[in-house]
Amino acid sequence: MILKKRGAMELSIGTIVIIVLAMTLLILGMVFVRSIMCGAIGLTGDMNSQVRAELNKMFGSTSGEISCIGGGEDIVSLVPGKLNKIHCQIKSAETEGATYEFQLEEVNGDDYLKNAVKNWIADAGGSSNIGQNSEEFLVVPGDEEPKVILRMDIPDDTGAGNLYFRFSITRRVDGQRTPLSDKVLDFEVSRVGWFRAAVC
Repeated sequence: MILKKRGAMELSIGTIVIIVLAMTLLILGMVFVRSIMCGAIGLTGDMNSQVRAELNKMFGSTSGEISCIGGGEDIVSLVPGKLNKIHCQIKSAETEGATYEFQLEEVNGDDYLKNAVKNWIADAGGSSNIGQNSEEFLVVPGDEEPKVILRMDIPDDTGAGNLYFRFSITRRVDGQRTPLSDKVLDFEVSRVGWFRAAVC
């Protein structure tokens, strides 16, 4: 009788240990999967190491002093329901630094998205008029911090489609303005799946 009770107790302790280990591994696995999956959503969402890595990769493949997300071969996603930020990195060759001005000149792409962009920019705190929305940055040599040139608060019910932004860029040193090559940035408005939306 005592041996049966001892065997039952050992079995129940072993079962509890297995359940605890299984739950721990399950939680660690979910955290791991969530960090990988959420980190890959929308390079323009947050300023993180992925933005820096992407910009550095683009600088490595092209020559120039300005590189922007959306200016490479891959089309970057803009996620509805979030504040989306477009980043550029500037590597100034001026010894005393320079002021760079980015002005949004043109928006192109799918008609229903193109017409809605000015509302998204206004909601994000910018000017609603294309051609009047600009950002200025003083950049000194060694400053490799990505700069946010445009913020868009895209409504959650926005459909998928493509957008193209053309920015004119001016470099100013000691009051002298030098126009630089325009940047055309390609983006795709794409919805996040319900699973990713729930997890992230």
